[in-house]
Amino acid sequence: MELSILVLTRAGRQWAVQRELLGRLVRRLEQEGVALASAQLSSAVP
Repeated sequence: MELSILVLTRAGRQWAVQRELLGRLVRRLEQEGVALASAQLSSAVP
């Protein structure tokens, strides 16, 4: 799923607004039982 949102905010506040919005979205999706993709780190063993 891809979600695009346009949010208008004051100059210099865009990163704080982005963090807050993403945090709220993730929490709500988790509350609703929606599985989220997660990055898996693997260490290469020679």
